[in-house]
This record gives sequence, structure tokens and C-alpha cells, in this order.
Amino acid sequence: MKKIITVLVLFCVVLTGCKKSSGVYMDMSYPTYKIPDNLKKWTIYKPGSYWVYLNEKTQVIDCTSFKHGPYDYIDGGIEYNWFFVRGPFLNKIDVRAVSNENAMVYIALNTPGIGIGLTNKTLIDTINADTTLQWKYLDYSFVEHLDSTILNGNKFTNVFHTRTIFLSSYNIGYLTGYDYYWAKGVGLIRLTEKRTNGDTTWSLVRWNTVQ
Repeated sequence: MKKIITVLVLFCVVLTGCKKSSGVYMDMSYPTYKIPDNLKKWTIYKPGSYWVYLNEKTQVIDCTSFKHGPYDYIDGGIEYNWFFVRGPFLNKIDVRAVSNENAMVYIALNTPGIGIGLTNKTLIDTINADTTLQWKYLDYSFVEHLDSTILNGNKFTNVFHTRTIFLSSYNIGYLTGYDYYWAKGVGLIRLTEKRTNGDTTWSLVRWNTVQ
């Protein structure tokens, strides 16, 4: 009987140890900073959400895998993120909140660097928005707030247009910039990559968002 109990215990331990990570990690040694509710309405979605984008030049399609989060990073901020399946478009999108700083959306591109795609300050105050948020290697700015825009036969309302320009020295003579378009309840609907040798635009063709 004891042997049977021992085997059962070991079996349970093995099963527990082999469970896949939920993607949630919180380091309680740091304070927790929450993503503002306003920014969540634009960027935080539940599993089952997906986005399919079209490259307007090559007609290549890129889509996202499941979204997951939150997990703790660096100094206590909460980060949500979702990944792209094939990745010719992007690697991932992160939504972060860091101590006493403006909550931001980071775009992890296949080209070098991480661009800021949207900030909470941009959404809550268009008059005094981040017109020039300059970091060491990039310059983020709010461009315009559109009542509506039409992409691939779909009409999107309440759209924010933002821009990131990379300032790193390795881009001298090959300046790279990105224009982002965000719709409430949908997320990123359009991205244009601007290079000295031409532009590339990805736009949303279909999606399913659950909040």
C-alpha cells in the first residue's frame, strides 16, 4: 500500500512539474504599477482575439497568435503582450506600465530597435499630447486624431495616428520611421514603415477582439 501511495505522489509531482507556464510572473519584491483603464480599452484583449494584416505591396498576409499576460518585469510594471505567428510584419506588441511613467505600447519590429507605438497621454489629452517624446534612439510623436478612416472596406472610428522616427547613428543615410494607426476596441489597424528606399504598409483586413 505504501508503495502505491509513493508512486501516486511521485506521479502527481511529475504532472505538476510538466505543466506549461501560464505566462504569468509577478515579483512581489517590487511595487506593482497598473496599466491605466483607458489604455486597456485600446490595447488589452482576451484569448480568442486575433488580427490579420495585409502587406499592400506584396499581398503577403501576417496574423497573430494567442495573447497572454500579465507578467512582472524590471521594476514592478505590468506587461501584457501578444505575438505574431509568421513575423514578416512585427515580432510582438507590448503594453507596459512603469513606475511614475506614462504607460506605453512598445512595438517590437523585425528591423533593429523597439518603437513606441502609443502612449496613454496621447489618448487622454490630444491638445497637450506627446508631440515630441524623444529617447536616446528614437522620437515618438502624436500626429492626428481622425474621426474615421476606411481600410480594406472596413470603417474604423476614433483613430489615433502616431509616429516613431529612429535617431540611432546606424540609420544615418537610411532613416527609418513608422506611422501607426490605432482604433479603440480594435488595436493597431495600420502601420507604414518608411525607409530611404521606399515604404511598406500593412493594414488590417480582418480581426476578432474580445475585451
